[in-house]
Amino acid sequence: MKELKISPNFTIEDIHKIREWNYVLRQQMSKDEINRERENSVDWFKAEIKKRRASGQHMDPLAG
Repeated sequence: MKELKISPNFTIEDIHKIREWNYVLRQQMSKDEINRERENSVDWFKAEIKKRRASGQHMDPLAG
């Protein structure tokens, strides 16, 4: 699968693309590799929230 491209408007089609992308990537991974990837994603997301809160950036998931 080529590079994942998400539209600037983030549509339902983008969600489908992300899910397909993850499916294809994880087909070749062991359960341990998948779990490590998820843990890394969670760690990154927590760090991102902490960084944005510290800088005063508002994280509104519905803002566009």
